[in-house]
Amino acid sequence: MKRTLHTLSKSMFITVLGVSVLASSALAAEMGTTTAQHVVSVTESAASTNSISSNLNPADAKISKDLAVERTKKLFPALKEATVQSVDFGDPNTYPPRNEKVWTIQWEFKTENGSSGFSSRVDAMNGDLLQMYVPSLNDPRSITHFPPKVSREEAQKLAKDFILQAAPSITSYSLQMNDDDTQFKGQTSLFGPVQYNFNYNIQINGVKLNNGGVQVTVDGEGNVIQFYKAPQYSSYPSTEPKITLEQATTFAKKHQEAELQYIPIRKGGGKVQSWWLGYVPSLHPIDAQTGQFVTQGMSSSNQGPIYVAVPKKDKVFTPITADGELTAEQAAQIVEQAFPLLKDKKLQQKSLNDGWSADNHKVWSINWGNEELRMGMGPFGSSNRATVDAQTGIIVQYSTDIFGPYPPAAKPVSNEPVISKEAALQKAEELINLIYPNASEVLKRMETNNSEDDSSNPLQNYSFSFQRFYKGLLVNGDNVNITLDLQGNVTNYYGNRTTLDDQVMGALKLNLSKEQALSQIWESTKLELELNSLGGYTINNTYEQPIAKLVYNQIFKTGSLNFKALDATDGTWKLLWSDQTTTPQTSVKPTDITDHWAQKDLETMVQYQVLTTDDSGKLNPNQTIKYGDWLTMMATALTPQYKNYYNGNRNDKPLFADITETSPYFDAVRTFVQQKWLEAEVNGHLNADQELTRETLASSLVHIVKYNKLASLFAPTAKDLPFTDSDLIKNKSDVALAVKLGLMEGSDGAFNPSAKVTKAEAAVIIMRLVHLQGKLDQTIGQ
Repeated sequence: MKRTLHTLSKSMFITVLGVSVLASSALAAEMGTTTAQHVVSVTESAASTNSISSNLNPADAKISKDLAVERTKKLFPALKEATVQSVDFGDPNTYPPRNEKVWTIQWEFKTENGSSGFSSRVDAMNGDLLQMYVPSLNDPRSITHFPPKVSREEAQKLAKDFILQAAPSITSYSLQMNDDDTQFKGQTSLFGPVQYNFNYNIQINGVKLNNGGVQVTVDGEGNVIQFYKAPQYSSYPSTEPKITLEQATTFAKKHQEAELQYIPIRKGGGKVQSWWLGYVPSLHPIDAQTGQFVTQGMSSSNQGPIYVAVPKKDKVFTPITADGELTAEQAAQIVEQAFPLLKDKKLQQKSLNDGWSADNHKVWSINWGNEELRMGMGPFGSSNRATVDAQTGIIVQYSTDIFGPYPPAAKPVSNEPVISKEAALQKAEELINLIYPNASEVLKRMETNNSEDDSSNPLQNYSFSFQRFYKGLLVNGDNVNITLDLQGNVTNYYGNRTTLDDQVMGALKLNLSKEQALSQIWESTKLELELNSLGGYTINNTYEQPIAKLVYNQIFKTGSLNFKALDATDGTWKLLWSDQTTTPQTSVKPTDITDHWAQKDLETMVQYQVLTTDDSGKLNPNQTIKYGDWLTMMATALTPQYKNYYNGNRNDKPLFADITETSPYFDAVRTFVQQKWLEAEVNGHLNADQELTRETLASSLVHIVKYNKLASLFAPTAKDLPFTDSDLIKNKSDVALAVKLGLMEGSDGAFNPSAKVTKAEAAVIIMRLVHLQGKLDQTIGQ
């Protein structure tokens, strides 16, 4: 099944259909590649009022466009400064048209330096606000930082009240707070604008409606700055099931799948850090009326893909044996031999970039196009892109972009006969043997129960998916996707192939049998009656209108089962693609900070998980910290998930001679380098294991507030500091600025530059930085 993402907010509602397939798609997105054919259309600008589709008639609207605009302005007072650029009946930003009866309003804010445009959507039948994002046009210094004017509890009440005003179709008793949603969980940064995100489920006759909720973002002032509500369905099915919960559970346990897989732990940027063995549960929704599985809107007694062997062909991948990297011409030749469609295209662009694999290979990004496109002679034609490993010659990605009128003409690109699905499959298997190493040995084709062609929509292409296996076990995220047009030309190819280390993979311990895993799965999960959204995606260039269906879904007894797997080594539940357990991280109140002079700031550090207690519940506030501990505390306060955050050092190159990827401080140091709070010195030593002194801390603070250049200007005038031990201070200008900003202070007339810094002192200084936000000419952290 292909899904088209129509709006940014809609991305919050993606349902996991195939965890392994999603992994490669996510990685492809990170790499800037795609597994679907791009269609770039040329349109005229919208008139003041348009009907986007011939199937839509503005006269059918029960809410006029003027009322829609008026209601939106009333909900967002900031819009009094905005002007309406256009109002469309339907959504002009999607293709194919979804035929939704909505008003799409295009707004514009004008400023002295230009303008800013954004849109909102209003249900034309019931007046519900569907989507709105109000961009911040204020001076950064006026943004609410910590501490916010409203608490999370107060913001939650404001959010609920706003929903009831913005969406009249929703009643208070039908709203249910979704505390489990991973999009809205996680630690909060102490730096930057304060924002609270809330996600609500909507219930229909007491049954939860999946993918049909409401999200609201409230800023620290108590203003709603973002809103999304899924469109209302034209009708809902009966919420009275014919199949009982007991019957559904019996059927589910009989068909429960839990596939043992090698699962990667990816760091920011997509690089695999390590691996673990896990059982990935798989259970399709069960139709509450028929008792069968629901896949792609149809009932079925089977679930899960069938893996079919890939036959070996005469031509197979030949590894590159030459030393060094391929030239762009050599890489292009490899692609052109694999994809004959390029024979009439001209090589237009080429660039050598850092790759994403664990072996740190560079990749060639190459573009081909028609002569007309190269010469700028018109908007029609096509271009092709490919990514090639510069070391091995392995083609990672190939895609086709078609440029044409809007909407694109659905006609064959030539008069060649349309090939059969069997012929297309043979071409796909020949290609995969040619460009993927040992394809017939390590790949299997995924064939789903509902892979038959949908006769209700015109067939426009053939798509095939392949899964990689290692020593008989599925490698999560290592997929190959191939799309061919009806003439047998490959239009898109994406093959994710992670470098596997036999020693690392062999060291993974399997301590949990499949029977034990299945038992534990059902100890942790249950079935729940819910309304699922079917449709809402594009297949064969036709948008499938969403409908609601009553089903039994498998969920955690404590929440959602999405993106989770059972560790086959230690039996714990973990999030896929990370090393995080699914046990919520809760702040443990320290037992040793009561009546401490820094108690308030220490409690904030614990609340935001900048500091954590030891096994005995102690924080040890008077314990001195290392320089690396300070870097870790500050990185966590700035970006709680900094270890998973991509920051430009794609290949994890050494930052200092003593800070390599194996260092416990590597990610924190990398964050500091990205923020330009530190300058990497590959041959220098950071000495992160040394205890942090007050003078080193002062210099770090000056870099964090980006006043290090200013401090150097003060150096000549900072010789006479008002401290009795000023002669012991080497970086006098740094200390002078840190003191002037109120971040540090002396004690009994001395600064004590060599004194060691404690956890409590570091906590207090971080909170002083937090309160300094909005008072500087620049933000703290990017």
